[in-house]
Formats: sequence, structure tokens, C-alpha cells
Amino acid sequence: MAKLSFLFTIGLLVLWAGPLPVHGHSQSSSRLQLDIVETEPRTLTLRMSLLDLVHLIDLDGNADGKLTRGEVTAAEPEILKLLLNGIVLGNSRGHCVLQAREDAVSLTTLEEAPALRVVLHPSCPEATDTSSLHLGYELLFQEDPTHRALLTVSINERKAKFLLTSDQRAVTLMATLCTPALPEIRCS
Repeated sequence: MAKLSFLFTIGLLVLWAGPLPVHGHSQSSSRLQLDIVETEPRTLTLRMSLLDLVHLIDLDGNADGKLTRGEVTAAEPEILKLLLNGIVLGNSRGHCVLQAREDAVSLTTLEEAPALRVVLHPSCPEATDTSSLHLGYELLFQEDPTHRALLTVSINERKAKFLLTSDQRAVTLMATLCTPALPEIRCS
């Protein structure tokens, strides 16, 4: 009963402008946006529903059944650790280091529900083979096998979309994007 009460109070979360409307949470989903300039990843942004996040991290720091912005802020180190362990970006030379700057975590909405927005900055090993940039995503599949993550990759103002599921948790991005339809992408 306490967990139900806690989930209900997420809908009452007060952000800067006031309460956010909460509708039924029918399916667990996240959004990822990877921005690439030339062949270098610049930012990786994740948006995840707070309703999903409470299944992974105990955000209610004082156990009063209410979630405040302060409690989300206090949980930032744990949130970042979870995300950095659940998302892998790399190329043929190794893994990229995903760095969170001071203002990396903020509150937003996702499908009209309260959500977390995290902006990470990848630092990738220099690779001569640019066709091997890959992303792996492991968040929430253990808790919800129907979870989906929509990945949008933006390269030099062009976009491609991928759906990550419990059956398809990784995608090789540049090999997929190195097609005649995207001639400005330099692939070796």
C-alpha cells in the first residue's frame, strides 16, 4: 500500500512551474538522443519516467511516501551510477567514457508524466574505423521485459531511429547509418 501511495504522489511532484499532469502509465519506455557531429559523438540524452526510475532506485529519501525535487537531487549520484552502468557507448577501439557535467540531471516530462532528463558527454577513443560505433542499453529489462527505449541518432542534421527491447539491447549505429542514403557520413 505504501508503494502505491508513493507512486501516486509522484504525480503530485512539483517542478519549477507547478504540478505536472499524470496519466496512466501503460508501458515502460525511455527516450535516448545521441547527437553526432561528423563521426564524433557529442551528447547522449536520456529521458526516463520517474515511475520507471522508482523501480530501480529508492528516491523517497525520508520514506514519507512523497517525492520532492530535493529528493531527486539528493539521489543524483545513485541515478548517475545506475545510468553509467546501464548504457554503453563504444567503437572499435573500446568504450567511450560517458561524463556527466554539473547540470546533467534535470526534471522534465515524458508522455505527459514526470520524468528525469540526463545529458551525458561521451569521450570516445579515436578510431580509424568509424563504422563501428555501437550503443548498448540495459536499463529496466530485468524489472520489465516489455520495456522499450526509443533511440534517435542525429548525425549532421539527419536522423535515424532505433527501438531497443529486451530482445534487441544493442545496435551498431554507424554501420547502420553508413548507407548511400547518408553520403555525408564518412565510413571506412
